[in-house]
Amino acid sequence: MYIILLITLTSNVFSQDPFYYRIDRSKGLPSNTVYDIFQDSKGFMWFSGSFGLCRYDGSRFLTFDANHTSSKSGSCIKQDKTGRIWYCNFDGKLLYVENGKINQLKQNSEFGFFHFAIIQQLLYVIEKNEIAIYDVLSLKKKYAIPFQSKNVVCTHGSENHFYVITDKLYIISSPSNVKQVNLPAEIKDNLKGVMMQNKGEELIIRAKYNHVTARYSQGVFSIDKTKYVHFIQNISVASQGYWFSTTNGLVQYKSTSSEVSTSPTAYLSGNNVSDVLEDKSGHLWISTLDKGIRFVPDLSTIFFYSNYSPTALHSYTGNKLLVGNDQEGLYVTDFESQKPKTIFAGQSNHAFYMLFADTAANRIFGTSNTFKVFNLKGQLKLEVPLAVKDIVNIQGDVYAYSATWQCGLLKKNDIKSEWDSVFSSKAEVINNELHFMPLIYNVRGKSVSYSEKWNTIYFSSNKGLFKVTKHKVSEIKLNNESMNVVKTVINNDFLLALTADGQLYKIDQNDVLLKIEIQQALNGQTPNTIKSLNNHLYIFTKNSVFQYDAATNRADKIITINDDFEFNDIALLKNKLVISTNNGFIITTLGRQLHYSKPVFVIDSIRAGKMTFLADGFTDVDAQNSNLHIYFSHLCFNADNQNFIRYRINEGLWITINDNRNVIDIENLKSGKYRIEFMYGNGFVNSDTVTLHFVVNKPYWLKWWFILLSIVVLGFLVYSFDRWRTARINRKSQEIINRIELEKAANQSKLKAIKSQMNPHFFFNALNTIQSFILDNDKKLAVNYLNKFSSLTRSILEMSDKDEVSIEEEIKVLKLYLDIEKVRFDNDFEFEITYNEFDLEMIKIPSLLLQPYVENAVKHGLMHKQGLKKLQIYFIKETDELRIVISDNGIGRKMSMELNAIKQHKYRSFATKATENRVELLNRYSGKQITLEYIDEANEAGKGFGTTVVIKMPL
Repeated sequence: MYIILLITLTSNVFSQDPFYYRIDRSKGLPSNTVYDIFQDSKGFMWFSGSFGLCRYDGSRFLTFDANHTSSKSGSCIKQDKTGRIWYCNFDGKLLYVENGKINQLKQNSEFGFFHFAIIQQLLYVIEKNEIAIYDVLSLKKKYAIPFQSKNVVCTHGSENHFYVITDKLYIISSPSNVKQVNLPAEIKDNLKGVMMQNKGEELIIRAKYNHVTARYSQGVFSIDKTKYVHFIQNISVASQGYWFSTTNGLVQYKSTSSEVSTSPTAYLSGNNVSDVLEDKSGHLWISTLDKGIRFVPDLSTIFFYSNYSPTALHSYTGNKLLVGNDQEGLYVTDFESQKPKTIFAGQSNHAFYMLFADTAANRIFGTSNTFKVFNLKGQLKLEVPLAVKDIVNIQGDVYAYSATWQCGLLKKNDIKSEWDSVFSSKAEVINNELHFMPLIYNVRGKSVSYSEKWNTIYFSSNKGLFKVTKHKVSEIKLNNESMNVVKTVINNDFLLALTADGQLYKIDQNDVLLKIEIQQALNGQTPNTIKSLNNHLYIFTKNSVFQYDAATNRADKIITINDDFEFNDIALLKNKLVISTNNGFIITTLGRQLHYSKPVFVIDSIRAGKMTFLADGFTDVDAQNSNLHIYFSHLCFNADNQNFIRYRINEGLWITINDNRNVIDIENLKSGKYRIEFMYGNGFVNSDTVTLHFVVNKPYWLKWWFILLSIVVLGFLVYSFDRWRTARINRKSQEIINRIELEKAANQSKLKAIKSQMNPHFFFNALNTIQSFILDNDKKLAVNYLNKFSSLTRSILEMSDKDEVSIEEEIKVLKLYLDIEKVRFDNDFEFEITYNEFDLEMIKIPSLLLQPYVENAVKHGLMHKQGLKKLQIYFIKETDELRIVISDNGIGRKMSMELNAIKQHKYRSFATKATENRVELLNRYSGKQITLEYIDEANEAGKGFGTTVVIKMPL
């Protein structure tokens, strides 16, 4: 926990102060120099000091950086209606916290450090030659009251008024309501170091240097000249009066209806106090200029500082307390005189860890390094080397003791008792004074209790809980196993036994054990020991003391300390509870319960995706940002809290967070309405439930407009797809039609090629030639010619059924054709077919492609040439194409076209045109690019002497 109890040892045996906790740099406070304290509307504590401004929630400090200003130090912390926190630095600049950052108010002029006021939505501040009034919403100057600011001595702001002192008192309630009041002479004549404070409509004016206090109430001044010797630095309001902060502590003045102060009380001597705040729970926060913050839960709980650690307590005569310390000292005190009386000062420097005073027998038992017996004056009567841990009176001068290695009885040797039957003749007699009778051996005895009603003694040890009557010794077991009991007490006619693991059992006369769920009553804390005083049971944990009612299983916390302290013992002194610690005594009223501050849960902000919201402005969030990070603060100023955070979603199961996180992550929220409840508790008091309402919007794909748009888009896509599919079908159909037409055209072109090959003129010439051979009775030539003619006809017919033929087949047909045509030229016609080295069967070309060009060369180029007629056909295979060259030495295309034009009425050639159309169709149909090139050979005079046709086709 954040709180540390003050440790100060003075030269006196005791010194007194309120019980308080220290909050300083060791606990995270930015500096031990603190000027002002403020509690905001949510409950956060704000401190201003040399560090600037910081916020405190009971465990964390959040410092707001004001490095951009000339001075971070300041005072006069206030809060406006928007929730901003304001303070004024000592250079006179007004600063405020907004959205986690310190900003500076833009003023027309600054006039040094003076207190300001926030009344409703207006900010009042002293500026040059005026009182400037700003709108806290817009932070713009709204009004100005002309004023001689150079005469200002002191200012003070309350919820309803802005007080200004010059040579008069000005009370400003609004821009149009300014009241002037003449000051009493005692104040007017001493206007240096004047300060003001109000409690409601009552105003206190204090002059620092002459210790005059004036009270202004209902239009009337009253003067108090009660002096206090220390320099007063500040005045603070209290529920019953005023606090004066001084350089040497704190003074409380209780105000009455007729007097400024009565019965001033001083606290915290030696502390340089700068301010006091009474928070909403009635706790006091005291700032100092060198020691940080003092947190006082209750002024009625007192702490006495001791030079030595009081280790053991026991009641004594005359309503006094017997105290044993860690230096083997015994003394008696009543805490009123603050002068304890030492009755024994040992030399061993061992602590007294057991004390028992039997005032009726004028006897004190104590254990330090040895077991000692004193009279009531502290005179040592007996010393035994025995570590007695606990002792109880049984009857008269008969006692039961629990010690290391043994537990037993002891009595004065010259008395008779009903327990004599337990003592044997072997009882050890020491100094002819006491008889020791060990009953249980070889155990580490820890405590002993005696039930007068049952006349039974109970010894607790590390090896079991033993029960002793006048007749026998027996062991009380739990589930047939020995119990390691560290402490037993008799409470309300029951034996209560606390085990080493912190379990508490109630045991009746018949040894029936009932386990008590003590941790639940103690808010999860584990008890260390128990003690019964006047039938009231007190339970010690590591950091707290509880008063416990076993009948109802209720525990009320009395006091709490931190880890720097250890509880030693507890005792009753009149109507006070005295609790000894390793550093002194805590004294509180009997029956008093620790007053808890109610925890507060505050949602600071909510982050959804990249957006950050305040809780008030968080109403809805988009589905894509449904991973929420809820940042929160939890305020609790109680010491030793077992704090927890709980939340639940839409009234589901509560989820508990026990660590120090300040963020709750809620992921993957589905669309819909949400109600998240938060609770902060410490096991004793819970905060009010904080509820966050918001809606996770549906994702855009589930919204009506998106669904409608999707339907429209889907319809459009279906329509477009249908159109595309129809167009695709139509396109494929058209492609099929086009292919059919191409095939048809190709077939037609092939038929035309065949027609060109097998035209009637050719057949007529061939048959005439055969007839002439027969008439000349040249049967051999006729038969030979007829065989070639029939072979050519058969080959052409066969090739008409093929799309492609090999070059070898094409050459064969060309030779047959040229051999037949050669007969007509009377042996002046020569032809040559050549090819470079390649496999003639492997390469195929479109069937009947070359024959029309060869026929043209013969009929139109060579037929009309005088002299030797030559025709050359070359097949040239290159890397990726086949080149076919048909060259003749005829009359050329120009002359041929002129002759054809003369006899056009008699003859019409279609072979060349049909072949060119076929090439074009083949290119479209097969995807190949067959190219044709005509080369006209001519001399220098332009007379043609041949034609070359070059056909190129890719391989």
